[in-house]
Amino acid sequence: MLPKRPHDHRYSSARPTRASSALLLLAVLWVSVGNLLFTLRVRAQDEAHEPAGFDPGAVQAAVSAAPESGSSGAETPETDCAKRWGCWELLHTVKGTVLGTRGSVSYVAKAGKDSLAGGFVATYRTEHYATHENLAVHFVGSGSFGGGSAGNEGGLALGLDFGYRANVSERSGPFLRAGMNGMLLGNQSLYLAMFEPLQARVGYQFLDPGLLVEAGLTQGLIPIGTYRPGDNGRRSLARATELGGYAALHIATVRIDVAFMHLFTDDGSLGDDLDLVRGALCDYKLKLTICVDTLIMRGRAVFPHSAERMTTSLYSGMTLGFSP
Repeated sequence: MLPKRPHDHRYSSARPTRASSALLLLAVLWVSVGNLLFTLRVRAQDEAHEPAGFDPGAVQAAVSAAPESGSSGAETPETDCAKRWGCWELLHTVKGTVLGTRGSVSYVAKAGKDSLAGGFVATYRTEHYATHENLAVHFVGSGSFGGGSAGNEGGLALGLDFGYRANVSERSGPFLRAGMNGMLLGNQSLYLAMFEPLQARVGYQFLDPGLLVEAGLTQGLIPIGTYRPGDNGRRSLARATELGGYAALHIATVRIDVAFMHLFTDDGSLGDDLDLVRGALCDYKLKLTICVDTLIMRGRAVFPHSAERMTTSLYSGMTLGFSP
């Protein structure tokens, strides 16, 4: 009788469960942050009723000089706010929020066998940049669920970072932000999950009504993470560190985002690190929003019988949806 093969605990199936629990915690934090922002907004509105140095005569003069209803007067603060990427009060209604359906393609190339799968999911995504004086904030969140030829498919992502911007002008300056980042996506043929409780961002930002240009570098710690290319491939990303860069261009009708991330893994059995490249393009010119996104991953993974193989994975899709 052949001796029983010892179990390799480095690639235990418990890691995806731990990563899923971490992303669930992120979702709870997402809701908490939303409630906090709503509370701050209500408090600011209450304080605005009795500003310091209030002059009733000035209000009467302003009312007398205001244009009649229907005339072409200056835009109200609310109207101007709705057009700004940096508006504090419209976190869920600024351009960048998309609710719709997404068709996806996942492809894994590895020595010996390739795999291809298609899927269809319902998806929601929102992203917001805001700067007030020297305080800069960035928030992004997304969720999707559906299925396809590789079984159930979905994703959950959340990023929140804030910090200091040294204003070179009223609209631009270098910044340093810190926060957390996490993502979980894929299906039975391709799965990626990682959680960064601490991520730092440094770069330069130009934020103007209707225009955002930002580029920077990122570095973070990943205590929990898993990469699974194919049905049997597996690689732990736990205790990894990441170093990357990104750029974002957002105007009234188009959004372009690109990012690169290099993961320095702590797995001594695999000599190569893991690289991730992401890109997204969204068009808001029509009533129906169109978004195309792609994620490419390249690195070694362990397969049954301890076979180590280089893999290249692609997860891409097109979203058709509506934006407020």
